[in-house]
Amino acid sequence: MTIRGTASRHFRRAIRLGQTAGVTYLGMGLSLLSAPLLARELGADGRGVLAAAFVLVQLLSWSAFLGLPRGLAMQELRNGYASRNALRVVTLLGPIAAVIAFIASGAAANGDDRIATYIKVAASVLVLAGLGAVGVERALIRGQLLAVNLSRALNLVLPSLAIIIAFGSGVLTLQSAFVITLSGQMLSVLLGIVLATPLLRSRTRIPAPWRFSLHYWGGSAFDGIGARVDQLILAACVLPNQLGVYAVAVTCASAAGGFTQALNQLTYSRFASLPIGSDDAPMLRKRTFIGLAMSALSGGLIVVVVALWGDWLFGSSFDGLFPIVSVLVIAQAMNDQWQLRTYLDSASGDPSALMWASACGMVVLVAVAVLLGMSGNLSGLSMAWALVGFAAVRLAVRAIIHRTRPAPV
Repeated sequence: MTIRGTASRHFRRAIRLGQTAGVTYLGMGLSLLSAPLLARELGADGRGVLAAAFVLVQLLSWSAFLGLPRGLAMQELRNGYASRNALRVVTLLGPIAAVIAFIASGAAANGDDRIATYIKVAASVLVLAGLGAVGVERALIRGQLLAVNLSRALNLVLPSLAIIIAFGSGVLTLQSAFVITLSGQMLSVLLGIVLATPLLRSRTRIPAPWRFSLHYWGGSAFDGIGARVDQLILAACVLPNQLGVYAVAVTCASAAGGFTQALNQLTYSRFASLPIGSDDAPMLRKRTFIGLAMSALSGGLIVVVVALWGDWLFGSSFDGLFPIVSVLVIAQAMNDQWQLRTYLDSASGDPSALMWASACGMVVLVAVAVLLGMSGNLSGLSMAWALVGFAAVRLAVRAIIHRTRPAPV
């Protein structure tokens, strides 16, 4: 390849990275702008109710579909066709997940009728969420980042922008914030269904990709639970205002992962294009180093902003935000590295290590949360440290499995 061709290739990658990171940071930036508005308008109690309204639904959207959306996307990429029966299963699991959320709403609400009602309404998004996930996974593995970014924008950018407009118009309430958030999720699901259209047309009578999907699901289900079980536990055990502080801290810390997650998404399609059995270690090392550097820079910036202007931005009811954010940015950096390894193992067709690593991490997280609750020390800060332990155990166990696994012959 000529120097000009190499430079052009790197320039195109940089443009795609910038576009993906731009959507992330536009969403995060608007989210950070809307977060203080929500905090001041709803207070810590209202912010906690809003967070609790979507925790259970998000958990089910990540764990209810048995890993089949990614399995189907991988199957179609490798074979040109997708399993008709697997698509039927995904379609059926959506309404089942919605019913589960509806039934479990009372237990997840910790006796708060507002939360229970919102969970029942939000459960409607699960009905078609499986098919939506199929479309997004297909676009992601094929490197169709414009479509992926549009889907993410509907979840990140549009709701935050609408909340800012609602605040400026004087109509921002708990009810309107809930409707705005749910609408963004529904639009993202509908876009995913549109993106799934080529895969739906390719369906045929071939076996469902159960081996890959269940191995991946074993890990992704634990990951999905781990990503939201902290808020689910806090919603069930502490007052809404404490959950509200923690939810805002999660929003702030998640902004530290924008560039790293964009880099990971670009790398996923490159991993998938590598021949089976090829050496992917050099690419993994390079992307790990760049990702950690990005996380350290952006995480440090977030911590400084919260330390200097947190009280002014969010108000006095969010006292204690700074230490929680400081811990959660560490967990965020580790989670972004885990995402990179999830993409690698998924693209290689062998995600079994992810399942065992995630299971070990989940055992640690739940055990620590139970001990904290029994000792009366469960709080947003202690839960943040529990998440750091969860993230560290996942990475360590996966590394051990890969190092002790026999090399392919």
